[in-house]
Amino acid sequence: MKTNDTPDTQSPDWPKLLAAWKRSTLSGAEFCKRRGLTYHQFIYWKRKLGKSVSSSGQPKQSSFVKVKSLPAVTATEGLTITLPGGILIEGVNESNVSVLRGILEQL
Repeated sequence: MKTNDTPDTQSPDWPKLLAAWKRSTLSGAEFCKRRGLTYHQFIYWKRKLGKSVSSSGQPKQSSFVKVKSLPAVTATEGLTITLPGGILIEGVNESNVSVLRGILEQL
């Protein structure tokens, strides 16, 4: 005999049942009645699982994507600017162009 009031996580398979309910046109109460389920457990699992289950009954895949980092830019790469008076600025690229802008404004 169960002494615990918490719904059993092994039986029935609530993610699959909730997915079947979402595909049906039945209300939650009618779905439970036809399947012989306890309505308050249906509500419990519906809230607990929320939107984490797709209509196929499988857990939804993460929205995260794999990101590959770009190689570090070395100082020798990029644009070289030669200014009058022998001033040479090397390694200008998209990551430091704002610094160059500040330098040129000071000249």
